[in-house]
Amino acid sequence: MASANIIAQFGAKLDNMNVALNAKLDAMNTKYNVLIWAIGFATAILSAAIFFT
Repeated sequence: MASANIIAQFGAKLDNMNVALNAKLDAMNTKYNVLIWAIGFATAILSAAIFFT
Protein backbone atom coordinates (compact mmCIF):
# COMPACT_ATOMS: atom_id res chain seq x y z
CA MET A 1 0.00 0.00 0.00
CA ALA A 2 2.79 2.42 0.86
CA SER A 3 4.59 1.62 -2.39
CA ALA A 4 1.51 2.61 -4.39
CA ASN A 5 1.49 5.98 -2.61
CA ILE A 6 5.18 6.52 -3.37
CA ILE A 7 4.62 5.63 -7.02
CA ALA A 8 1.67 8.03 -7.21
CA GLN A 9 3.73 10.84 -5.67
CA PHE A 10 6.60 10.15 -8.07
CA GLY A 11 4.19 10.21 -11.01
CA ALA A 12 2.77 13.53 -9.84
CA LYS A 13 6.27 15.00 -9.61
CA LEU A 14 7.04 13.79 -13.12
CA ASP A 15 3.84 15.39 -14.38
CA ASN A 16 4.76 18.70 -12.72
CA MET A 17 8.25 18.58 -14.22
CA ASN A 18 6.76 17.87 -17.64
CA VAL A 19 4.43 20.88 -17.39
CA ALA A 20 7.30 23.15 -16.31
CA LEU A 21 9.55 21.91 -19.11
CA ASN A 22 6.83 22.41 -21.71
CA ALA A 23 6.31 25.99 -20.47
CA LYS A 24 10.03 26.71 -20.78
CA LEU A 25 10.15 25.23 -24.27
CA ASP A 26 7.14 27.29 -25.36
CA ALA A 27 8.81 30.46 -24.05
CA MET A 28 12.03 29.61 -25.86
CA ASN A 29 10.15 28.86 -29.07
CA THR A 30 8.41 32.24 -28.85
CA LYS A 31 11.73 34.04 -28.40
CA TYR A 32 13.19 32.34 -31.46
CA ASN A 33 10.11 33.13 -33.55
CA VAL A 34 10.40 36.81 -32.62
CA LEU A 35 14.10 36.76 -33.47
CA ILE A 36 13.46 35.14 -36.85
CA TRP A 37 10.77 37.71 -37.70
CA ALA A 38 13.05 40.58 -36.61
CA ILE A 39 15.88 39.31 -38.79
CA GLY A 40 13.51 38.90 -41.72
CA PHE A 41 12.09 42.39 -41.27
CA ALA A 42 15.57 43.94 -41.01
CA THR A 43 16.66 42.07 -44.13
CA ALA A 44 13.62 43.33 -46.04
CA ILE A 45 14.27 46.94 -44.96
CA LEU A 46 17.96 46.75 -45.89
CA SER A 47 17.13 45.16 -49.23
CA ALA A 48 14.59 47.88 -49.99
CA ALA A 49 17.08 50.58 -49.01
CA ILE A 50 19.72 49.12 -51.31
CA PHE A 51 17.24 48.57 -54.14
CA PHE A 52 15.75 52.07 -54.08
CA THR A 53 19.00 54.03 -53.71
